[in-house]
Amino acid sequence: EYAWQVPLAHQVVDVGPATVEDLLQRPVLYISGHDAPEFSAEEKRKLRMYVDRGGFLFFDQSCVGGDFDAAVRKLIAELFPGPDAKLSPLPPSHPIWRMERPIDPASAPMLWGVDVSCRTAVVYAPDDLACRWELMGRGREFTYPPTVRARVEQAETLGLNILAYATNREVAFKDPSLPTVDGKPKMEVPLG
Repeated sequence: EYAWQVPLAHQVVDVGPATVEDLLQRPVLYISGHDAPEFSAEEKRKLRMYVDRGGFLFFDQSCVGGDFDAAVRKLIAELFPGPDAKLSPLPPSHPIWRMERPIDPASAPMLWGVDVSCRTAVVYAPDDLACRWELMGRGREFTYPPTVRARVEQAETLGLNILAYATNREVAFKDPSLPTVDGKPKMEVPLG
């Protein structure tokens, strides 16, 4: 929101009752957790169709541990069974590392991705970016020791770069009949 100077919004979406068209109203589906995410066969079909039609899946393991890592890796293998679409570490040449702000992939948390057609359509961060994002804001990050502050800023940059890559820096105006922020329509870059 601050980097792009527009008010952004997010929504919580239940994949079960949502249609693929509903999901496509969101350029990014952000799935985070500690425990294994559970999806029915129909929900998995919707997720795959969402990606095939241009959607972007962003998985972020919160609080390392639990069953999230193994379940996400299994889910991704089920959604993308072909040998050409497998979960792999993003190479240092990937645009995510420099999309908005450059970040050194050698010192950043590892990001994994799946290429679908000619683009990376799935990103997985097994290193809990959201926990660091929670430390941002209201000037709190300036009270942390320099090493902690650097990791928080690094996570913020990764999130911004992933969002910029997933949306190609294009955000859509919400329906003008919906609420505005400071007289301007809210912008939609929902993550969930």
